Amino acid sequence: MQQMGFNFMANTPKSQQEKVLWHLEQHGSITNMAAFELYHITQLQGVIRDLRKKFAKEGFKRRIDSIKQTGCNEDGRTIQWVKYVLTDSPQFY
Repeated sequence: MQQMGFNFMANTPKSQQEKVLWHLEQHGSITNMAAFELYHITQLQGVIRDLRKKFAKEGFKRRIDSIKQTGCNEDGRTIQWVKYVLTDSPQFY
């Protein structure tokens, strides 16, 4: 299978796409909170959109799924967020 990736520690400077892709390859998923806390990325949705376009353009058999999550914050209020998950797939965007 053809893979898109890079050595996170060896390549500098790192684009937001490279950081997010590395994180997805190492951990399988990422949330807005993790992207902000770890990489100071505030617009994860845009980075994911660009990666999806890149996957489709370059013919990679991978996709990034958006999974809605629900939980409670420290005040007991219900909150929602999106977890982006990297998967291998025969389908393209």
